[in-house]
Amino acid sequence: MRRHVTLILIWGLYSTFCLSGCATMRQGSYIGPGDERHARYAAQIHAALDPIVASSQAPDDEYRIRIYKSPNVNAWSLGRRRLVFTTTLLDLFTHTELTGVCAHEVAHELLRHNDKKKILSLGISSVFQVANIFVPGAVFADLIANPLITRGYSRAQEVAADGMAIELMQKIGYSIDDYVRLLERVSECAGEKKQGGLLDDHPSIQERIAYIKEKTDG
Repeated sequence: MRRHVTLILIWGLYSTFCLSGCATMRQGSYIGPGDERHARYAAQIHAALDPIVASSQAPDDEYRIRIYKSPNVNAWSLGRRRLVFTTTLLDLFTHTELTGVCAHEVAHELLRHNDKKKILSLGISSVFQVANIFVPGAVFADLIANPLITRGYSRAQEVAADGMAIELMQKIGYSIDDYVRLLERVSECAGEKKQGGLLDDHPSIQERIAYIKEKTDG
């Protein structure tokens, strides 16, 4: 019994730290203010990020940014208004494209997606922990059910973040087409793999674009 409870607690903690908005497999390391590139990258990010925050329903929020040296094109939210951007994304993306990235990650923050995923994951784990009392071994089903459910939930969150990101961009003069071009650019730079299956935490880029066009055309 104690062994089962220990395993579920470990899994719950693992899920808590791993469930971040837009998070995918990453490789690299953070660069700090001591790196000569940090000031340039930080200025580049704030030039795109600050107008988005100012146009949001929480204009006084202060965001902390971190810069991640990586060959991957990526950005993600750590929750609590902490955003991470890879150096490759910053090197390749235009100001307009970076503005769209910032809008998407700010949307995750405003919608409290990280917190909601953590609560969902821990809630699922708790259900299996209780079930394990009556059905020994049921706790291990959490290892399968938890990622399937939370990743499905993450896919829905990506679509919601897209919708809010477009609204934020439109408030400062950008268009829906600007955001769609950003998604196409992400696909082009990342060499997008097929997504949208049960084990994926993001819908495919084409699915996201189709959903945006469906909602806006309607």
